[in-house]
Amino acid sequence: MKSRFFKNLTETQTMELARQTASLLPEGANLALCGDLGSGKTHFAKGLGHGLGIPQGIWITSPTFTLINHYQGADHKFYHADLYRLGHEDELFEIGFYDLVKGPEILAVEWWDQFPGTYPEQIIKVILEKVSPITRNLQIQSEHPSFKAEQLNLL
Repeated sequence: MKSRFFKNLTETQTMELARQTASLLPEGANLALCGDLGSGKTHFAKGLGHGLGIPQGIWITSPTFTLINHYQGADHKFYHADLYRLGHEDELFEIGFYDLVKGPEILAVEWWDQFPGTYPEQIIKVILEKVSPITRNLQIQSEHPSFKAEQLNLL
């Protein structure tokens, strides 16, 4: 497993790291965004979406109530899902989640760690930990052979 760790990131740095991550993602990449409430999962998803070419004027919002939001980037479709409100993994079938996992789109999922048995083999996990009101630690773990986590670099 490849892993990179970044310490004491601000919201801006988190979004910049996500933009860089977007440029390294292979087609059909699935990302599990893990962390407690307020740890920065949605900020990471925003940066990821903008890195995929979604214009800055498009609001990338938390899909807590809609469950799945869809965006069209420059070259990729981007799906942002939030499984926080789901109580059982059977509900993943009901919302068409597995079709997205198997598709060519980029998929970022908040609270996927509630159902770890449903991770695909080549999952990219982004683990966020709130350190203070303005900083967080971020770790990226990947089993995906095409994802080059070692190329991520915050200046």
